[in-house]
Amino acid sequence: MSSLKELKGRIYSVDKILKVTSAMKMIASAKLHRMQVVSQSIFAYESSLQDILSGMPDEACNDLEYMRTAQDPKKTVLAVFSSNSSMCGSYNSNIVKQAEHIIRENQGKSLTIYPIGAKAGQSLIKMAASSGFDVDSRFMLIGDKPTYENSSMIAARLSEIFLKGEADRIELLYTHSKSLGTQEIRHSCYLPIVPDAENRKSNAEYIMEPGAAAVLDKLIPKILSISIYSKWIDSVLSENAIRSVAMQTATDNAMDLKQELSLSYNKLRQQAITSELLDMEAGMLGQK
Repeated sequence: MSSLKELKGRIYSVDKILKVTSAMKMIASAKLHRMQVVSQSIFAYESSLQDILSGMPDEACNDLEYMRTAQDPKKTVLAVFSSNSSMCGSYNSNIVKQAEHIIRENQGKSLTIYPIGAKAGQSLIKMAASSGFDVDSRFMLIGDKPTYENSSMIAARLSEIFLKGEADRIELLYTHSKSLGTQEIRHSCYLPIVPDAENRKSNAEYIMEPGAAAVLDKLIPKILSISIYSKWIDSVLSENAIRSVAMQTATDNAMDLKQELSLSYNKLRQQAITSELLDMEAGMLGQK
């Protein structure tokens, strides 16, 4: 049986854990709320830009290098979004598992991975030596900084690779938040740009000045930057949704453990007091 001192020490330790998990739950909830507000406006803006692209004339879009499609893509670049920190359940491990699946599918082909987030980056760097793919870690440490400026920097690098012919296809791997308790891994094509065929049929073509080419020169880089930004925001939203739930569960478990330990402590203390009273009574009877 544990001593009173041991139980008191354990209750103190659990109390400290409770403070940490409660604080992390509050921080994750605040970040989650902020990401939800940002995501609503970003997704709406991205959708509007895609609608504009869908209304562009076919002849202008067909000449775009951004829409160049390789018949048999042999050089692929994959951008993987993860977090810089842990304590978020299976968020990072799930994205790494899906990345491993994509790596196996690309065996024998050229594959370069750009991790955006340290947790996936560290795992992929360890795997790279034995699996025959390359890892470019220049964006690895900014996984917790989803800003439009950082997104534009990543988009500029990925666009440069594609336009120079260093990659036939660029893909994004990220976590999408369907709801607070439901997240799913999404694997999408970033480049070449594939316009929505149904939208192209339904949207009227725009009258443009000075012309479609000039508009597309400004529109495409913005679409690519916003696309990175929206996926990044989605990933961070998912991370904090998972962390919020995980920290709430940890807090609840710590509370239950504290109650059990407190009950054991009080029982043991009562036994000790009863034992002392009995000893005192026996001593008094012995004196008589």
